[in-house]
Amino acid sequence: MAFKRVATGIEELDKIVEGGFPEGSAILVKGSPGTLKTILGLQFLYNGAKQYKEKGTYVSFTQSEESLIQQAEMFGWDFKNLPVEFKNYDITREPDLEGMVVSDIKTFKPARVVVDSLTSFLSKLPLSREEFVNDQIFEALKKVGGIPISEDMLLRALTTRFIRRMREADASTVMYIYEERTFESAKETCEYLVDGVVKMSKIEALGKRTMVVEKMRLTKHDFLARTISVGPKGIVVEK
Repeated sequence: MAFKRVATGIEELDKIVEGGFPEGSAILVKGSPGTLKTILGLQFLYNGAKQYKEKGTYVSFTQSEESLIQQAEMFGWDFKNLPVEFKNYDITREPDLEGMVVSDIKTFKPARVVVDSLTSFLSKLPLSREEFVNDQIFEALKKVGGIPISEDMLLRALTTRFIRRMREADASTVMYIYEERTFESAKETCEYLVDGVVKMSKIEALGKRTMVVEKMRLTKHDFLARTISVGPKGIVVEK
């Protein structure tokens, strides 16, 4: 059975995943700082809007719209007059950060969404047990009673709930950016819940960056780490 694909705009990556990410999928892009995750997210949205007239939303918890636009302009990506919105949320002030993000997605109805980053989202949420008193994730624990809820359990719950609510918001394809070596329990949960995982790395000693598709449902792909570089039009994956 053939599935509709969502092209990333990175030629070799699209070849690896049989033409693009499966439409409607949740993709985790993980890597340490400086591995081009943000550039990948911008390229993904620009390609969708420019080539396919698809609406897109860039959800940012750390970078301003101005900063993101400046990075895009380095590659000639002009988002003016394109159906893409940049939403910057103050994670220190929004009382219901998750609810606001989901509400904005439901209102705009984008085909492509980039969340930058899931780690920033998790780092500032109130990890209080009271927050989950009425959450279905902990319904079983409540019935048993007397079971301590650890921080890891809360992080897993936050991750699960956010991804679940984003799916319910009917955004077609969502790319979650994740910083490596932070919130390991949440990362494991995220890797389990999402449909695809793309790992981006940098090898300091060799002065190069790599990309590998670790997981992609409904897709036949290899697990080779390929060298990536920055060209005049964005990320380039070596053949």
